[in-house]
Formats: sequence, structure tokens, C-alpha cells
Amino acid sequence: MATSKKQQILDSALALFSQNGIHATSTSSIVKAAGVATGTLFHHFPNKEALITELYLSVKKDLAQQAVQTTEQVPTLKAKAECFWNNALDWAINNPQKLQFCQQISTLQILSHQNRLQVFRQELSFLIDLIETGQQQGVLALYPIELMAENCEGLFFSTSRYFIENEKMSNNQQHRDAAFNMFWHALTK
Repeated sequence: MATSKKQQILDSALALFSQNGIHATSTSSIVKAAGVATGTLFHHFPNKEALITELYLSVKKDLAQQAVQTTEQVPTLKAKAECFWNNALDWAINNPQKLQFCQQISTLQILSHQNRLQVFRQELSFLIDLIETGQQQGVLALYPIELMAENCEGLFFSTSRYFIENEKMSNNQQHRDAAFNMFWHALTK
């Protein structure tokens, strides 16, 4: 199946954003890399921020789909969290450009806090549900959910970078278990 022009634009933007940085990437360079006319880009995205927002939403949706795989029948909250965590790490290891793009969005505050929070709630609601359930069960600390979600994202970014930079460790069970335990202990009482 042929890639749509809109998808070509998104794919080219992702590659350029992760290679050059979001601020250093112009819409004209995205147009050139995508092999489309300038009007085509602006037909799909009224401005660069709209392109960034849609790409961010798409990447977070992709992450969420990977993270929730095989979690339906997991019996305990901790086991479900570990499944989410490891699925998300596998996604990050296999998608370093997408991870780097998300890190730029978070670190450089390119999108407003409200836009990032909206995407987070829309695409990563399973994490919020997990935190709320854990708090109701008395397993997780009663910290503000937004703060906990931001902390989870930070731990995810740093752990993902570690495994990408230390490829041999990405399949080392001792390192994977330690990474999850650090994540879990950040959430518990």
C-alpha cells in the first residue's frame, strides 16, 4: 500500500526532528524530505505546531498500543505495571527516533503543558488508571497523579536511553528487573 502524502510528511518530520532537533527543522526541509509541495504540507497541517502535535499524538498512540499488549489477563497490579513497563521499553528500544522526539517535546516544552497533558490523558490513560487503582488499593503512594505520571515519564526516558546506549543490557534480565524495581519503588509508599 502506498504511503499517503500526509504520512510521508509525518515520517519525514520525525526523521528530521530526531536528527536535527525540532527548532532547527524548518517546514521547507520537511517538504523537501517528504517530496511534497509546500501547499501539501499546509493543506494537512496549518502550521508547524499542528504538525508537531499530530506527530506527538501519533507517536504516543503507537507507544500506548505496544504498552498494553498482553496485559489483559495479568493478575496483579504490580505484574500489570511490569508488563506495561517492559512493553514500553521494548517499544523505545525499537523506536529510538520516536523516543528522541518525545524527549524533545518534554524537555524543550515545545507543546504547551495543556496539550501534552491532553495527549497523555488521551493515549496513556492506562497509566493513569493503573495509578488510580493502585492508590485505591493502598499499594501506590497518594501523590498527585499528574506528578506521578511526569515522574513515570522521566524514569521511562532515562531507562530507555540507558538500554539504547547499552544495547547488550537491553536483554539482560537482571538489568531489566532492576529497571522495573526502580520504577515500581518510585510509585509505592
